[in-house]
Amino acid sequence: MGIPYESESQVELPNSPPPTYTAVMGGESVEMVETKGDDAKKDDDVSKVDKEKKEDKKEKEEEEGPPALPPVGLIELFKFSTPLDAFLVIFGLTVAFGCGSSMPLLCITFGNTLQSFSTDANHKATEASAKARGEEWEAPPSDVLEVLQWFGIYMFILSAVLWILSWIFVTCLNLAAARQVFRIRGEFLRAVLRQDIAWYDTNTSTDFASRLTEDLNKLQEGIGEKLGMLTFFTGTFILSIIVAFVYGWDLTLVILSMMPLMAIFGGMAAKVQTSMAEKEMEAYGQAGAIAEEVLAAVRTVVAF
Repeated sequence: MGIPYESESQVELPNSPPPTYTAVMGGESVEMVETKGDDAKKDDDVSKVDKEKKEDKKEKEEEEGPPALPPVGLIELFKFSTPLDAFLVIFGLTVAFGCGSSMPLLCITFGNTLQSFSTDANHKATEASAKARGEEWEAPPSDVLEVLQWFGIYMFILSAVLWILSWIFVTCLNLAAARQVFRIRGEFLRAVLRQDIAWYDTNTSTDFASRLTEDLNKLQEGIGEKLGMLTFFTGTFILSIIVAFVYGWDLTLVILSMMPLMAIFGGMAAKVQTSMAEKEMEAYGQAGAIAEEVLAAVRTVVAF
C-alpha cells in the first residue's frame, strides 16, 4: 500500500492541467493524475440544462404576466349569501319581474284611449256623409271624455303601484348585496392576513384598499340594483311580446325579423363595455397602489 503525498502544484488554475500526485509503491515512485469521472460531468450538464430551462420559464412568465383568472358564474356570485339574503334576492327578483308588466299594461291602456278617439272621429265622419246624401243617421254618443277620465285614474294608480313595487325590489336587492359584500370584505381581509411573509414579497400589498373598494363596489352594483333592472327589462320584453302576439301576431312577426341584428349589436356593445370595465378596474388598482405608496412614505418625502 503506497502513501500519497501532494505535489508541488496542487492549486488548480483556470485552463491548467489537472493536479498530479506521487505515490510510493514497493520502493518505486508512481505519478498519478486526478481526473473527474463521467458521472460528475453528466451531473454538471444536467444542472446547467435545468438552470437554463428555469430561466427561460421565468422570462416567459414575466413577459406573459399573471395568468388570467377564470370568470365567475352568476350563481357563484351569491356564494357568501345567507338564507335571509337568498330570500331577499328571490323576492326582489320576483317583484322586479312583476313590475315589468307595467309597460305592456300602459300600452294597452294608451291604445284603448287612441281607439276611442278614432272611433269618435269615424262616427262623426259617417254622420256628416249621411247628411250630405240626405240620409238620416245619428252617431252614438261620444265616450271620449269618459275614456280620458278612466285613463287618468288608471295611470295614477299604475304609477303609484309601480313606484311602491320598485322601491321594494330595489331595497331588497341592495340590502342583500350590501350584506354579502360586507361578508366578502371580511373574508378577503382574513385571507390576506393568513398569508406567510414570503407571499408579500411577490404580491403587491399597496392596492388592497382599492381592491376592497372599487372591485367590491362594482360587485355590489352588479348583484344589487342592476340585477333587479335586468329582471325588470326581461319581464317587460317577455310580457310585451306576449301582448303583441295577442293583439296582432302578423305585425309582431314582421317587427321580430329585426331581432337578430339587435342581438348582434347588443352583444358587441356588451363585449366592449366588459373589456373597458376590466381596464378601468386595473387602472384604478395601479393608481391606488401608487397613492398608498406615496402616503406611506410621506414623512420621507416631507423630510427632503
